[in-house]
Amino acid sequence: MGQFAPAITGQATARLIASRRDGQWQAKGDVTAPGDTTATFDAGFVETSGDLDLKLKAEVAEVRAYAPTLPGRASADISATRRAGAWAAGGKVTGPAGTAADLDVELSETDGTARVRFDALVRELQQIVPGLDGALSAKGEARRADGIWTVESTADGPLGMASRLAGTWDEARAIADVSAKGTLRLEGANAFLKPNLIKGLAEFDLALRGPAQLNSVSGTITTSGAQMVLPQAAQTIEGISTRISLNSGSAAVNLSARPRDGGRIEVNGPVSLAAPYAGDLRISLADVVLTDNLSFDTSLGGQLRFSGALAGNSRLSGRIDIGETNFNLNTAGGAVSAAPIPPIRHVGQTGAQIATRARAGLIETGSAASKSNSNIALDVLISAPNKIFARGRGLNAELGGTIAVGGTTANLAPSGQVGLIRGTFDILGRRLNLDEGRVTLLGDLKPYLEFVSSANTEQGTATLSIAGPLDGPQIKVTSEPPRPSEEALALLLFGDNIQDISPLALARLASSALTLSGRGGGANKALRDSTGADNADIGIDNLGVGQLGLGGYLADNVYTDVNVTAEGNSELSINLDLTKSLTVTGKADSEGETGLGVYFKRDY
Repeated sequence: MGQFAPAITGQATARLIASRRDGQWQAKGDVTAPGDTTATFDAGFVETSGDLDLKLKAEVAEVRAYAPTLPGRASADISATRRAGAWAAGGKVTGPAGTAADLDVELSETDGTARVRFDALVRELQQIVPGLDGALSAKGEARRADGIWTVESTADGPLGMASRLAGTWDEARAIADVSAKGTLRLEGANAFLKPNLIKGLAEFDLALRGPAQLNSVSGTITTSGAQMVLPQAAQTIEGISTRISLNSGSAAVNLSARPRDGGRIEVNGPVSLAAPYAGDLRISLADVVLTDNLSFDTSLGGQLRFSGALAGNSRLSGRIDIGETNFNLNTAGGAVSAAPIPPIRHVGQTGAQIATRARAGLIETGSAASKSNSNIALDVLISAPNKIFARGRGLNAELGGTIAVGGTTANLAPSGQVGLIRGTFDILGRRLNLDEGRVTLLGDLKPYLEFVSSANTEQGTATLSIAGPLDGPQIKVTSEPPRPSEEALALLLFGDNIQDISPLALARLASSALTLSGRGGGANKALRDSTGADNADIGIDNLGVGQLGLGGYLADNVYTDVNVTAEGNSELSINLDLTKSLTVTGKADSEGETGLGVYFKRDY
């Protein structure tokens, strides 16, 4: 079967036996095919009268062999007869999801009259269209007389689905007069929109009057309160109200919607129904809130225009005004926090698991596959005059500026930047003024941060910089002339008084510099080397207050640490690890305060 239908595996066989006696034919046959499919037919034909009798029965034990998403059985029992130029046929078909259909056909060869009647039911529609739980029924009839067909059908389904189609079709003139009215569930489109999802009810009132072409279609399609989920953009669009008016081969679109986090989007304009589907759409944004609820939030306003062919070269132009925007650098990854997750090799994945990871964008498809084939020319000005705040990791800055986005959607060409208006950087209890600051957009419109604070002294110049993409900025401390990072940080904080800083404080600054750069831990070794402490973890907190911390293991499961301040206050704590998850902690200080605690922890 694979040579004829590549999606079907297995073999098929057919057997036919036919005989003729006294002008009468008798034929029998049977067929076997994949999915435990069996079919038999029995036919008889009389040469003199042209009478014909035909019976066909078929059984499919496993429909999955032909439609992988539809488990279950299917069957058909059909018969047809011809007597004196009049045909009569009918039968019943059953299938998965509780599908059943009855069909009756009558046809006269003498006057060309015909009648076709059907009555169908799908008891479990959710097996075919996920999200639509319930039964779908449809029935109708078509009659032919004098070369004109008269059609009428109705359908009813779950969640308010209903439709009615009625009208005529003139074969000789190829002219239709058909109307269709009813409601449909938008969930039926989800199979084509994955991983995006849409839900809601659409109402339609359409007519086809004239030749069977798009120019003859008129009417309206409306939605109210629909919802669309866009996982890759981390957005949900709610309250989608749409009115599409069809007339003379064109669709006038009027759409309004509310993003889940606030604001309003409106789209208005005509779109041609014939290729290349040229359109002229006006897009209005009003206080549209965009956020990932973690690292950024912003609001957008402005006017855009989309013009040109939807299926070819087109253009998006206009202006977007950025309202108050907040970047939370505390949530950013990169060297300042944990190391990135290494590549993971998945073993024994099922097809469903692979599909889920692909929809979540967790499967690398290569640059060629991920590159957009769209060719929409861009001419968009992004205006953000002020109130662009970057906060976190000691940074507090306000920025403003403009960025022009040109090129195409397949090859973005942004220019311009959002520059520093004012800002400070807090580190180790000291506040530094920012000298430079900017946010630019890379080719994929990912924000790239650059902030610089420096100090000029007789000993040289020290500079602290934060630079990199929003999701992974790097913090570096440098000096001119070059110095070790801890000395550069001390020069930045204390200027010419660097020579008054003790070796112990410099070691603490080394630890801070390493932590800022995303490493850390080296200062403790320096302190151990300088103090001779064995099996100890030593550090200083709150530089300028002068707090010294000493710690070490008394046994494999007992850890103690002592903190002493410059004022002579001290605190002793002991941690007893009963299990990997359960720890008992006790502490006492020089003020006479004591405490006891039990802690339970578990790594997931």
